[in-house]
Amino acid sequence: MRHLGNVYSFYVEKWKKLNACACLKLIFAFFVIIFVTYLLSIFSYLLNEFVFQSNIYNTECDRCRGAATESSQIASFPRHIHQVYYPQDGSSELPVRLQNTQRSCRVQNPDYAYTLWDEQRVLKLINEDYPELLNLYLSYEKWIWRVDMARYLFIYHYGGFYLDMDMECIQGLEAIREGAERNRSSVVVRMTDPVGFSNDLFAATPRHPFMCSVVTALPHAKRWFVFPYATNMYSIGTTFFWGRYLNNPRKSEFHILPHYRDYIVHYHDSSWHHWDGKVVWYFFNHAFLFWTLLAIIFICIGVIYIYFLKVESTIDVVKSLRHV
Repeated sequence: MRHLGNVYSFYVEKWKKLNACACLKLIFAFFVIIFVTYLLSIFSYLLNEFVFQSNIYNTECDRCRGAATESSQIASFPRHIHQVYYPQDGSSELPVRLQNTQRSCRVQNPDYAYTLWDEQRVLKLINEDYPELLNLYLSYEKWIWRVDMARYLFIYHYGGFYLDMDMECIQGLEAIREGAERNRSSVVVRMTDPVGFSNDLFAATPRHPFMCSVVTALPHAKRWFVFPYATNMYSIGTTFFWGRYLNNPRKSEFHILPHYRDYIVHYHDSSWHHWDGKVVWYFFNHAFLFWTLLAIIFICIGVIYIYFLKVESTIDVVKSLRHV
């Protein structure tokens, strides 16, 4: 009887271990399925945004809805420069380097109105004119995401030029404004590396349909793109901004600056970059090293794959010899 009891206990323990392994496998498979499904949803969004260019949203912002169909030629560019600064060190005073760049833009554009936005002023604009967007704004956890949303919103509302704080003006913006209006353009953008538009320098007429599409697309683009840099770029940053252009049916209204460095020196403070952004830009600036490392990785994978094929073939040969 003791022997039967031991056998029973042995098989019970074995069954428990098997069940535990099976449960762990099921849990792992469940999370893998969720993650893959999420990646597929991101892939679908990116395809529709950047390949098929079929993402059109004009429903989230009550005040923006009318702009979706209005003509953008009814107004000219206001002579108004907007900048935004959210202090990260607890001090409301601009750092000296930013005071210098700010001063340069005001000196080079003496006939332009100037507004420096802080979060209090941004919240006042949202509360008074776009209360339906307040929860979206507050849902952005990082300061750079709130700054991005703020710049889109106040350029939509007031029109004019937006410049990052780390941009020094070496010429006035009037030549850009006159060139855009001469071409009957109502949006000014600049190209960026490696592709697309940047959102560090742009301009639009008030209530422009393009800026409407930017603002109303924000809730749909608010996703986690696995890495911090990619999340910023694709959900609210420069790549998102470029995607809105790709989905815009009136591309003739855009004045794309061919030589923005004739007007601006950009010091690329990049204070929001995470480790992955620094890695991306390091390899972008060292393309030969990137392609060399990529080739080495593929070669190593190929060597390992061939090695395991040979090991598996050897095992099969040994097994066949044993059966002879």
